[in-house]
Amino acid sequence: MYKSTVVIIFTLFLNCMNAFASEVSLEEKFKDVKWKGPYISDSIMNSDDDRKKVEELFSGKDILFSNGYVYIKDTCQYEYAAKKITPISYWMSEKTVEFYRLFLSEYVINIDKGLYEVSTLNPEDACGYPF
Repeated sequence: MYKSTVVIIFTLFLNCMNAFASEVSLEEKFKDVKWKGPYISDSIMNSDDDRKKVEELFSGKDILFSNGYVYIKDTCQYEYAAKKITPISYWMSEKTVEFYRLFLSEYVINIDKGLYEVSTLNPEDACGYPF
């Protein structure tokens, strides 16, 4: 349940990178970018309690991409790599892609040009779930 929510949250952030011109390098796209979220879909959450737990989990967790690092306020930081992928390669289901396409369009976010999958360069530096 939280995994689906985390997917939405990071998808929103990563998709914001697509707003930049395609000729800009990946490094430039991720230069001093601050995450905006979380956005939680009603159809993902089973109850108000679940929604509150997710909101509490991400409350005050500012996420900043700067100088090749991800900084998560009061949580952790790590050096990252980003790879552009298609929505279908991420979700592996056209039905799921359509769900997120519709949901994210409510926030004027278009996933058709792809998503950025962000991961730590050193697994030993990885943050705890869900970061």
